[in-house]
Amino acid sequence: VASRYDSCITKVALSDLRNFKEKVYDELSNLPGKLIVKEYPTRSASIQTIKSHLEKMKTHGHEPDLIIVDYADLLKPTTFLKDEKRHQLESIYEELRGLSQIHNCPLWTASQTNRSGLNAEVITMEAISEAFNKCFVADFIFSLFAKNFGLVGTIVLFSLWLFFIFRVLIIIQQSDVIYEKFLLSGVVLMLSIQILINLTTVLGIIPLTGIPFPLLSLGGSSVISSSILFGLINRSFIENNIVI
Repeated sequence: VASRYDSCITKVALSDLRNFKEKVYDELSNLPGKLIVKEYPTRSASIQTIKSHLEKMKTHGHEPDLIIVDYADLLKPTTFLKDEKRHQLESIYEELRGLSQIHNCPLWTASQTNRSGLNAEVITMEAISEAFNKCFVADFIFSLFAKNFGLVGTIVLFSLWLFFIFRVLIIIQQSDVIYEKFLLSGVVLMLSIQILINLTTVLGIIPLTGIPFPLLSLGGSSVISSSILFGLINRSFIENNIVI
């Protein structure tokens, strides 16, 4: 876990940390600010415990720029004990996301993986243990997409979306029904805003919101709602016999 933190902070690849020990040590030693460590026994601290500690720090003039929880899977759940572990973990990660939004700063935490994720540079859902629900809380599918497919894949993805928006705009222009014009304009605007929010979240411009990337993020409700929107567009295209 510590090696992954060192790799994220210094931008040195996980596999090269041992070869650049001095560089990593120098960069970590020269980091500005203070490191304040608060230790709790396993399963004794909850999200509320961390909130109380952060509030005390704030009263003493210490506003955190980065919160590191090591690690979230061992926090005490605030949900009922009868809930399954996967539901408890989902609740913990949702509360951590809220904590990050309250203090307007990033929050890092480690999570359990299976053996396939031990030495992996990027941890994907296949390597997450215990509960996939933890991945649903923070949607970074675009960063993984860019990691796997590179610049070319990213350009192709956005080209397809721009082509889709262009086609819908032509349908809006050629339609004679005012209701359809407003409906399709709302569909395009809603999908575009979802993409924009997801991208700005991944880039760290705004806090995590959980807004999915249409047709790319994992989630049944997101796929169903996006499919309904595409169905509305396709129906308008057929009814008006629009030629593009």
